[in-house]
Amino acid sequence: ALSVAWRKLGPTTNRGISLPWDAVRDALDHMVQAAASYVDKEHFLVLWESLQVSAEQLSDAVGRTDEVTCGAVEQLERLLFVLHTLVSHRGGAKVTKPEIICKMSVQLIESSFRSASCSRLLLQITSSLLLGENISLPNVLIQETVQKIFSSKLEQDLILEFTKEMFTMNQFEQLFLPSLLRFTAGLFGCGNATSRHSALDVLVSLILAKAPPPTDGSMAFETYPLLFTGQNISKGAEQQTVPELVLSLIKLPEEQPITDLSLPWATLVLLPHLRPLSPAAVLPAVAAFVNHLLHDIEAEKMGRAALFVARQALSCLLSLDCSAQLLSLVSVDKVYSVLRRFPTDASALLLGDLYHTRLSLSGVSEHLSHSALLEIYEVLHSNLSSNVSKIRLLTLRIFSQFEAEIPPLTEDEETLKAQSVFAICLLAELVPASVQDYREKLLHLRKLRHDLVQRSLPRGPPGTFPQVPLRYLISMLFVNFRPLWDAVIELIVSHARGMENKDFWRVYYEHLEMVAELAEKELDVTDEDDREEDSGPRDEAGCDVIESGDVGVLFLDQLKLTSNPNERTDFPNFRSLLWRAMAQFPDRVEPRSRELSPLLLRFIRNEFYPADMLVAPTQDLRKRSEAVHEESEMALEEEDEEEKEEEASKQQRKALPRRAAAKQLIAHLKVFAKFTNPRSLYLESSLSELYNQLLCHQDQQIQRVALECVLTYKDPNIVPYKENLERLLDDKHFKEEIVHFNISEETGVVDASHRGRLIPLLMRILFGRLRSKAGSKFQGKASAATRSSIILRFLAGSQSEELGMFIDLLLEPLCHYSQGMAPDL
Repeated sequence: ALSVAWRKLGPTTNRGISLPWDAVRDALDHMVQAAASYVDKEHFLVLWESLQVSAEQLSDAVGRTDEVTCGAVEQLERLLFVLHTLVSHRGGAKVTKPEIICKMSVQLIESSFRSASCSRLLLQITSSLLLGENISLPNVLIQETVQKIFSSKLEQDLILEFTKEMFTMNQFEQLFLPSLLRFTAGLFGCGNATSRHSALDVLVSLILAKAPPPTDGSMAFETYPLLFTGQNISKGAEQQTVPELVLSLIKLPEEQPITDLSLPWATLVLLPHLRPLSPAAVLPAVAAFVNHLLHDIEAEKMGRAALFVARQALSCLLSLDCSAQLLSLVSVDKVYSVLRRFPTDASALLLGDLYHTRLSLSGVSEHLSHSALLEIYEVLHSNLSSNVSKIRLLTLRIFSQFEAEIPPLTEDEETLKAQSVFAICLLAELVPASVQDYREKLLHLRKLRHDLVQRSLPRGPPGTFPQVPLRYLISMLFVNFRPLWDAVIELIVSHARGMENKDFWRVYYEHLEMVAELAEKELDVTDEDDREEDSGPRDEAGCDVIESGDVGVLFLDQLKLTSNPNERTDFPNFRSLLWRAMAQFPDRVEPRSRELSPLLLRFIRNEFYPADMLVAPTQDLRKRSEAVHEESEMALEEEDEEEKEEEASKQQRKALPRRAAAKQLIAHLKVFAKFTNPRSLYLESSLSELYNQLLCHQDQQIQRVALECVLTYKDPNIVPYKENLERLLDDKHFKEEIVHFNISEETGVVDASHRGRLIPLLMRILFGRLRSKAGSKFQGKASAATRSSIILRFLAGSQSEELGMFIDLLLEPLCHYSQGMAPDL
């Protein structure tokens, strides 16, 4: 039955009847998957034997006539598709005789009649056999298989694709690597630039998988020997070894600008691992190249791509030379110049970390003095509050290499070990924020409390180093791990109360302003901007890699990974936490209303109004394209207009979700609700107008915090009714309170002298409650209708002019029409 089924895969064995061959293949593939899931391995022998016989029949049919050969190759491809499904199932758990399958695959690979897709399937079957955790093959057979694949007439790209899949193979170095090195030596020797670039690509991919370059100065320089013996390559009249040919790729004319950095980068990745190659021959060439790059970076001829290659060059130098000759090869001034130009770039910081770590290990103390620390601190101090953990780590590692002058310990503290603030922050940074480890992280962070950290601060100008723990604690609010936030806010409060107010506010306001700009920038980003960011650093100097082939693509991929760290930062949450922390020290920030008030009003104007049109004073109903069209005065044809509208729909400005905008607004207002002298605030009239406007909001949480802001004025006409107003904003007490809080003159609940100030406020609160459609779970609409009827009955006790206030609120969106022509919006 199985033999008959395999014959149905093509016309070679199923003559006379034409079937939908791909549908037959998919049906048999599904049958094989189901069998593999439910049939035991010992019962699979008959299936394997029938597959083998069918493959041999098709192999014999190949080569008879052109028509038969074409049909047989296509049918063989369908059979191999099913075979690959079975071999790769659960790491080869159902393969009964892997040796026979392996030999059959090699035999088919060596045959001359194959399509590219058929060859790819054969290599995938072979890789599944060699990598399968439930398959055991003799070492001799593995070596023989690998050698035959590399010596076959398969396409070069297919062999290299197969090679990259095999990097994780057990005993790769003993069974696979020698054949791979012989194959790549042949590619280097063929004189074809494409083949050489492909060889570089596969070797660099191997090193990145097996012995990647260090990502910080604490990591060891791993070596993975790539031994090329007895293989000389002719280059013109010269004879070169593979390592010498690779080294020649970084020997570039100094006067000629470097347009393609991918080949030098690949060379620098490989040089520490190539054998035979003496370090004495490599060091001068690498040192000259890195100084050439650093000079061009300093002269602003090249940018981040060159910096990425320069850090790899320095890593190559350090791995080849373990002595203290670093200063003679690369000067300190060049490293400082790079750090000044790119203080927040991960490649520049890694270069600085590797450099200063070697200086520290070599005992070169004159460049690690306290004065040198002050100089580099001015350049890198803002990185301590970066949202990217890698930038914080590398910056802290650089600072920790310097010999900071710490005040001597007192007699009571002599038993304690002197530890700089940078070392404490570095220990905290090295501990991951996870459920298992966050308590250990908090142990280090609590040492940054203002009173405890004073003995760890280096000496320096006033206000310089006291901001280090504050900056680092602020950066911890970027960490997306809730159990840390309350503890970190508590530590920030200690600095707010202990530091000089001027020094504290300078650092804190810097982050408030930064995150406000970032939030607005995120809203302004369009889909087109997103695509431009995703395009990567292709326009940079040195990124013209068109002629470099696969190694150029690999270079751009690695550069993009470095330039765009895969860390998603929740900036709105970070801003909420900053404002939440300020609510715990309002007395320290109230004098800073000249900066705080514009921040609140800016948030309302740029973020809250676009998200909540019910309170926005205006709304632009035009499409973005129409607005641009009116300003430009250009007449477009109908087709062009349609294209413009489609384009504009993608470029519409983003807006915060309404709930997120409300949450941000409440965090802002809670700070202002804690102020004790609101009349002295900057832009007080605008703030007061805003509070009154928000009292009409349909969200009772916003109403509640707006009421708290109004109550800070301590108006004697309103304060006696504070509890009544608060209970009106609580669903639990609303019905009871609105019955007792009768505003009619007969009851005397409200003093007549208070009505002038209290009733307008009360009307705004009731208007907001009337607009609210929220209710408890499934009874939202019903409870909203009940609440509306209660409010309207309550208003019956008000005076006619007071009722007019309520009607004015209802008609407020249309009030400008009563004053003649509507103003232009």
